[in-house]
Formats: sequence, C-alpha cells, structure tokens
Amino acid sequence: FLFPAIFRGAMRVLACRGPGGAVGAGRAAVRFWQGLRGAHSLGHEFVGPAAAERTCVLLHGLLGSRKNLRTPARALIRDRPGWRVLLLDLRGHGDSAARNAGALAGSGPVTLEAAAEDVAATCGELGVAQVDMIVGHSLGGKVVLAYLDAARRGRFAEHFPSRRSSMPRQAWVWDSQPGFVDREAATGEKHSVASVLRAVSDVPQPVKDKDVLVHELLARGVSKPIALWMTTNLVPAGSGREPGFVVATHLPTANALFQAYGDTDFLPLLEELGNDEEHEVRVDLIRAGRNTSAWRPGVVAALEQASQRAGDRVNVHTLPEAGHWVHIDDLKGLVTLMERSFDERE
Repeated sequence: FLFPAIFRGAMRVLACRGPGGAVGAGRAAVRFWQGLRGAHSLGHEFVGPAAAERTCVLLHGLLGSRKNLRTPARALIRDRPGWRVLLLDLRGHGDSAARNAGALAGSGPVTLEAAAEDVAATCGELGVAQVDMIVGHSLGGKVVLAYLDAARRGRFAEHFPSRRSSMPRQAWVWDSQPGFVDREAATGEKHSVASVLRAVSDVPQPVKDKDVLVHELLARGVSKPIALWMTTNLVPAGSGREPGFVVATHLPTANALFQAYGDTDFLPLLEELGNDEEHEVRVDLIRAGRNTSAWRPGVVAALEQASQRAGDRVNVHTLPEAGHWVHIDDLKGLVTLMERSFDERE
C-alpha cells in the first residue's frame, strides 16, 4: 500500500525538475504508472504562447479529434498572451487511439470518469500545474462534467501539485445534454451524432480512399457535409492490414462512450456545484438553438430548473442560429459569450 504513494510522489518530483533527462525519465515513469491505473496518455497539442500562465483544456466531441478545434482555440485566446489552450484527443479518438492501442484491447469498462482521468493524467504528464478552465463540445462537454465531479472529490489530486490545482474555476459545456439521453431516439434522428456513429460503424474498413467513405456514408443517410467532415479523420491503415484508410477512431470505445453519455445524469451535479462552498467553480452551458432534435421542451425545462436551483454559478446560454457544431456555425457568438471568463481570470 505504501509503494504506490511513494512512487507517485517520486514521479511528481522528477516530472517537475528543470530541463534535462530527469524530466523525460519522470514523464516516462508517470506514463507507466498511468498504464497500471488504466489511464490513457492522450494525443495533445498546445495553442498559444508556451510562457502563458493560464491553461484552458479543450475537448472535442464524438468521432472528432483535437484538430477539429484548432480554429476556435486560436479565436478564444487571440490577443490574450497570458492564456494557452491544451487540445486533447479523447480516449479512442485521433492520436490517442494509436498511442494506447494495447490498452484499448484490454482495458476495463469505458466510463466518462475514465475519460476524465485520462485528461487529468495527461495534464500531469505534460507538467500542467493548474487547469484554469475546461471546455468541451458534445461528448467532450459531458467529460468536462465528469472531470468536475471527480476533481471535487479529490480523485485527480495525484496528477497535480495539490488537490485544489486539479479543480478549474470555470467550465464551459458546448451543446451537450447533462441529463440522461435516449440513445435509441437519438440514433433515429437524421444527421444526429448517434446516427453518424451507427453509419460509420457499419462501413467496412479499410476504405480505398476518401471518395469511397463519402459514398458509403451517403448510402447510409449521412449528409454530404458530415460525410466530408468524416474524411478528415481518415488515416492510413498501416502495416499488416489491407491497403487503404481507416477512421482514426476506435469504434468500440466510441460506442461505449456514447452509451455512457446517455446513461449518465449530471443534472444533480450542477445543483451541487452551485452550492459547493469548497469549490467555487462556475459552469456555463451553451445550447444550440437549431439543434431541436436534442433540445426538446422537456430537456430544456429540466436544464433550466437545475440551473435555477444551482444559483448564479450555473448559467445556460443559447446561440439561436447555431446547430450542434456551435464552434462552426457561430464562432463569433461563441467567443463573445466566453470573453468574460478569460478576461476575469487574466
């Protein structure tokens, strides 16, 4: 029982040392320990000045990757030299799928908390001492809520200098339902994320080229813009496989995460965070006005009631002209809504 605690402490010291071999050795050992715990080392990149004092973590949605969010990341911190954005590929997505191929085959249940711990563990591996803000779109938004729930219980303290530094002061959730989601109904909705996931899962892979993927998805009812977007996630099939391309998403993991997304209710968490005297975190949720299939009247009412009970720390905003991909449909409106969060913490 003492060894894990001693090991974590020693690795934190190594990872925090100055430039040189100790940092690399420390991070390698931290990654080894993460593997024992089941946490994945996520694909990542920073946007913004390396010397920035504040870090915003930004998480993509289902079937996406960090590269989908480079444009909004740059827009959010434009003219803010004190901020940088850490873009991460969620478990089973983008570069994270290849980095953790063995773990994907043999890891335990895929949960939102496991995905959130991947975020915390990768921050620790990269030497991020404080998560000042955390933001997520769609699935990423629900991982944000899982992160807040676990961090307030001290679940991620081992990845940071202190328990407090693992808990952001601000969170933004982009068009993500915090309550239960009827996955069957969502899958039946044309152009929904759920229907796209089912269609992609049905396409035989590898595909010869991008045109074949577009053709296969169109045949399964996916709209042409979304089919073209999915081609940005193609990667070479690699050695030992047939020539061609595969989607850079581990589809069993994606399906498991989508199931967890629907089966998890964070509406009570919003109320608890609003009244949490120890952690004064503010949570802002953005609803896409044109995403009417997801935001039915009952869903909207439940969210607004939870927000009211939580007080002024939990707020709901609407971008009336945006569809589910709010950062594409109304980037200017999104940045305007979020400006206050960056300005207040500079």
